[in-house]
Amino acid sequence: MGLPTPLPYDVLAASRARVIAAAETAPSAQGFFAAVSAALADLVPTDAAGWFGVDPTSLLPSWPARIENVAPGDCDSYWEREFLQDDVLQLRSLASGAQTTGTLRAELDGLMNRSVRYREFMAPRGYEDELRSTFRTGDSTWGVTVLLRGPDLPAFSPDEVRFIASLSQPLAEALRTKVLAGHPVDPSEHGSGVLSFDTDGRLIASNDAARYWLDQLPNNADLESVPVAVFTALGHARAVEAGRARGEANVLLSSRSGRWLTVRASALRGPTGEARAFAVTIEPTARKELAPMLAEAYGLSRRELEVTQRLARGESTATIAEALFLSEHTIRDHVKAVLTKTGLSSRAALVAHLFFEYGRASRRRDEVHV
Repeated sequence: MGLPTPLPYDVLAASRARVIAAAETAPSAQGFFAAVSAALADLVPTDAAGWFGVDPTSLLPSWPARIENVAPGDCDSYWEREFLQDDVLQLRSLASGAQTTGTLRAELDGLMNRSVRYREFMAPRGYEDELRSTFRTGDSTWGVTVLLRGPDLPAFSPDEVRFIASLSQPLAEALRTKVLAGHPVDPSEHGSGVLSFDTDGRLIASNDAARYWLDQLPNNADLESVPVAVFTALGHARAVEAGRARGEANVLLSSRSGRWLTVRASALRGPTGEARAFAVTIEPTARKELAPMLAEAYGLSRRELEVTQRLARGESTATIAEALFLSEHTIRDHVKAVLTKTGLSSRAALVAHLFFEYGRASRRRDEVHV
């Protein structure tokens, strides 16, 4: 019995609206990928898959996350290879480059053993092709997916790649909406959570606050015990230490209660400067750190974000104009542009929405305010 034939593009494209509708009507960010995966199941079948939200400011996978038919323990080795080994179609290059979607077999022209990911991860587990795609709107990446096929399915076809690529922007916009939909609530006061890992990435110890914040991270019952955001921040810090990456290992994500948290990772050094271990911290996101995420979400320019931040500090139009060496008319134009992009009607509503509703602890929505 032969392999099933991939659907042609015109048949796939006829179902595009159904996939987008499934994404837009998903009940929450946590259920987003389950809805998309179910809608795609009969269109682009797979043997295993991974779906991950991405922090658009750091381009590191964070939350929500969904793993399908991947054995326990495999996530650790997968992320380690992603950060510490060179390969084609790496998620970070797809998130920041011109190409959003591709398959390993096509990228390697069928010479699969040229890929360390294929040799060390895919082949031993019986996978014969991999499709990777990022969900991007404008220059902002909000999610990635990894689709895997074994010997009972054909290699991904050009039509399937084209179809998945056509979903990149609408899925990014739908996921962005879901991720930003929650409002923070008021948790108990806790300090920074700290987890220490050895140089091979094994957890050594954690403090009590870390246990509290880990419990506040989204429920990833189908993943490993350590959330994806912790894996990816740690992986990036190890890659920086190995000279394979640059920049800070920071990841922003929403907790189960809706409050924004920041996960950071860095090397702990001995007296002579060598890395002896790695520390990962989890703590509530400071309001100023949330601003770049929201700028990405609403497509604000650097100048528009700067004007909005100054409004949040209570500065007048004249004061902002003087500080930025711009006319008051230009400042008013920037404010109008920001109001249009965010769908708000006043400066006060803008500041409250961007810097207080998302950035501070507030009462639950069902409480009565007096």
